[in-house]
Amino acid sequence: MAIFVSVFAAFGGLLYGYDTGTISGIIDMNYFLQTFGHRQLDGTHQLTSQDKSLIVSILSAGTFFGALLGYPAGDFLGRRWGLIVACLIFSIGVSFQVAAIAIPLFVVGRGVAGLGVGMISCLVPIYQSECAPKWIRGTLVSAYNWFITIGFLVAAIVNNETKDIDSHACYRIPIGIQLILAVILAFGMFFLPESPRYLVMKGDFGRAQQAQAKLNWSAVNNENLDTDIEEIIAKAELTSKYSSGTYADCFKMGPQKNLFRTLVGIFLQAWQQLTDSLCVQNLGLDLLGAVETTATLEDEF
Repeated sequence: MAIFVSVFAAFGGLLYGYDTGTISGIIDMNYFLQTFGHRQLDGTHQLTSQDKSLIVSILSAGTFFGALLGYPAGDFLGRRWGLIVACLIFSIGVSFQVAAIAIPLFVVGRGVAGLGVGMISCLVPIYQSECAPKWIRGTLVSAYNWFITIGFLVAAIVNNETKDIDSHACYRIPIGIQLILAVILAFGMFFLPESPRYLVMKGDFGRAQQAQAKLNWSAVNNENLDTDIEEIIAKAELTSKYSSGTYADCFKMGPQKNLFRTLVGIFLQAWQQLTDSLCVQNLGLDLLGAVETTATLEDEF
């Protein structure tokens, strides 16, 4: 049961991957350009570079603040309800995008959706790591990234199927599918147990034992269950001894070497982004179009 819970939570990665992957194709769809672009002298419609940059990058701005809000929201609301609220925020942003017929509302929708998906990207790994069995924890947490790549693939397939529709449906369908994904994740979280570690942190040992029993698929009076809860309590006490539970703890060395761990995480993510993979994901069609144009000009001369 614990493995199923962790894998299902990884479904949140599909939201992030799909949302990031779909915009690259949408901003080059003919009807999208007719709706949001500017008419050119040759009769075609194009987005200005400023509009295109804003539409693409505003999601990242939202995810930045969403990721910062994810941890406090998870501590205040709980991991489950934090994810459900994040799905609601994400759905509001997607609804704005579907309804938009002008750039301002579409951009606002992208920003709000980014806020929601940023919270999801923070809360899913926390929920997974606190629910997954320790012998397979690393594999299950990495499943979140696997679902992100699946999201890219699904986005490319959907965009390819809708790009030639001569109506608002060409971009509203791929955007609207995100609502279905968010509803699946939020609805599923209603039936999954809360993180036992979170309940222990809140001092609710009775519910923590019930949640751990669901994850272990065992009776509440099982001996192994008592051992699991005692281990969670011991780790929670150790954590409270060496930290205050704020972001400032991440930048203090101390006996747990939190600063070193934080810098490792920061630089791993920084070097990954410096490979320019996000640029290819968001603006891949523009880059390929530029390469094709350059190749054509070289052939002519």
